[in-house]
Amino acid sequence: MISTELKKSYLKRRNIAAGIAIAIMAFFILRRIAGGNAEDPWYINLLMFLYLLCYIAACWFYLKSKQRSGGWLLLIPTNIVGLIIYMCLEDRSAKPDNIPCPACQTANFPDDATCRFCKTPLFNPIPE
Repeated sequence: MISTELKKSYLKRRNIAAGIAIAIMAFFILRRIAGGNAEDPWYINLLMFLYLLCYIAACWFYLKSKQRSGGWLLLIPTNIVGLIIYMCLEDRSAKPDNIPCPACQTANFPDDATCRFCKTPLFNPIPE
């Protein structure tokens, strides 16, 4: 279970990164509406790179606030589908880490069947 201060910190960082990404996106939209030049100025590529970094950072902090793996960032190329999946992910930050692994002694979530680190089964099968 992550502390509420850490979760608030992740959410604050996510909001900052998302705000910067939205501001850059708004700049691109307004520039396109205004006509823009046929030849892009040098700073457009820099802004596009900065937008991508902010988008990835916002997704990273959102996932960390839900206590999820960074592997979920692989959904970023799917754009809106990935964002919908991110929003549907269960928030694990409120769940207590109270099941110790018999092999590596790390804490696991109560609903895990195997250790999330060493993959050792956490529960003995019920004898019949």
